[in-house]
Amino acid sequence: MIIFSQASVFPCFIINCQFLVLIFLSTKLVSSLASYLFRFVSSLSELVSFSFLLVLL
Repeated sequence: MIIFSQASVFPCFIINCQFLVLIFLSTKLVSSLASYLFRFVSSLSELVSFSFLLVLL
């Protein structure tokens, strides 16, 4: 009976681990994408301000 309950709990544990790993990877992916997007936007704003200064000159 004890072995049966452990056997039924184990696959659920594996599925939960896979789910947690998936959540962890997706959050890492989202954070890296957000940092890339932030860098792109900041460089774009620098470029826009630089071209604006060139136009003023």
